[in-house]
Amino acid sequence: MLRKKTTALVSDVRTQNRRRLANRRWMIINKGHEDIRKAITELVSTFGVKEPVDDKEILSFIHIGNVKQAIKLIAINLGLPIEVQLSYAPKAYSPDSGAVFNSSQVVPTDERGRGIGGITAQVLIPDGLPLYGTSAMSNLPVQVRVSENCADKPATFVTVMAHELSHIVLHSMWHRKKENEVYTDLTAMTLGFTRVMEKGRKVETISSVEHNQANRTTTTHTQTVTFGYLSDDEFEFASNMLEGILTKHSSVKRNLLDQVARSRQQLVKAQSTHAQFMHCLSYLGKHLNRKIGPEEARQISSYHQPGYCDAFLATTSQTEKQLVAFSRFLGELRTYTNQSLQVARQHENQLVMNLDKLTRHYSALQQDLSVLKKHLGFFQRMRLSHLAS
Repeated sequence: MLRKKTTALVSDVRTQNRRRLANRRWMIINKGHEDIRKAITELVSTFGVKEPVDDKEILSFIHIGNVKQAIKLIAINLGLPIEVQLSYAPKAYSPDSGAVFNSSQVVPTDERGRGIGGITAQVLIPDGLPLYGTSAMSNLPVQVRVSENCADKPATFVTVMAHELSHIVLHSMWHRKKENEVYTDLTAMTLGFTRVMEKGRKVETISSVEHNQANRTTTTHTQTVTFGYLSDDEFEFASNMLEGILTKHSSVKRNLLDQVARSRQQLVKAQSTHAQFMHCLSYLGKHLNRKIGPEEARQISSYHQPGYCDAFLATTSQTEKQLVAFSRFLGELRTYTNQSLQVARQHENQLVMNLDKLTRHYSALQQDLSVLKKHLGFFQRMRLSHLAS
């Protein structure tokens, strides 16, 4: 009986220890998620969130050996229209510390799954770095040094350079976390590099090969190399959070594009009605119908007065210009900031006001057209139907 009781007590202690360990692990993960959430919220409020970059063009330049152009495209997508001054270092090169940020993304992982050595990439932060988003950043010379094997893993190299150049983003904003590597990873993700980083942050490498002569077999041992300062769980959490933010903004953008399409249909319909009105007015002006009563004759005569359709034409012209501007804005909208979303709302409000005016003029013009159509013959009505189609 005593042995069974002792065994039960030991089992209970082990269970409690496992529970404590699980709770401690959960608390660590939960705190990590909360830190990531706060960081992303801060970064998005600072410079918005960007739709995924099209990495195909960037990767294509790496494949053909034009690394400089690939780096320049990465920089442009990060909002850095800089001039890249590229140099290469031997594969085993180990850069000094200082103003240079030494890459630690493309490396074998430690016990936490984070990188500890490998491909080298450096970005020298220029003295007197201009503020982010200003014209002074255009063609700013920035020294970039990479190891000769940088193109061995193109997606991984993009991951590295997006991180390194994100240091410039944070430094040019005097961000309080400009030295924080996790914030730097999250900056690259927030500015559209999440998908390519997902492809490039893990690479399977061959660690050893064993040949068994007796069995005539070969055993290959591999290891997965993880890049970056985010654990897998943190990266997934950050990716999901950013995807959720983008989904919400993309939905608003699609709704606005649909609104623009419907508004364009209304405009085309109004312009078609005006074309029919002018055709009828011209025809009746040349073919006087004696059956027209005095009241309608006076009404039709007013249609010929100079400037009768000026308000309608001014509204259609204004609406058309607004639709062109709104369409162009939405077509170029890739980064969702507080400012860009405010501009979108201003465009929408202006369009709604123009359409309200257009609807009133269109309704009045339809009534005028119905007066004219009563005095058309069969063939003229047929011709009018072709103008409407």
